[in-house]
Amino acid sequence: ENLKREKMKKKNSKNAELKEVKLSYKIDVHDYEVRKRATVKFLMKGDKVKASIRFKGREVAHQRLAESTFARLMEDTKEFCTVEKKPMMEGRQMQMILCPLPEIARAAEKLKKEKKAKNKGKSRMGDEEEDSEDEDEDEDEIAAG
Repeated sequence: ENLKREKMKKKNSKNAELKEVKLSYKIDVHDYEVRKRATVKFLMKGDKVKASIRFKGREVAHQRLAESTFARLMEDTKEFCTVEKKPMMEGRQMQMILCPLPEIARAAEKLKKEKKAKNKGKSRMGDEEEDSEDEDEDEDEIAAG
């Protein structure tokens, strides 16, 4: 019975992956926007995001600029996530971890389950084109809330 319970817990637990987005303290506007979009996409899929800035050589002196970059990222993504781990230095790297909001994580998990059930019912042959269209619709549904 205990083994059965543990197996069910494992099956029902959500597996949030940890995705990493690498930034720089001197990042330009367009590059920042690209990283921000990637961060939002990962969060909408229900994954946690680790944002990191690596310092080389004397760049360690510019930690305040890195903190302001992280503050900007937190401000821009606040409707999608909470900060699980505040920006901290670890060696020559500053890192923070963003966690999706519970309602977004639940919606993403629900869509994953629906997609899995849908794929079980279909045959694998000839559905490749339809699958790519389904993914676009799923992302739109997540964005709509």
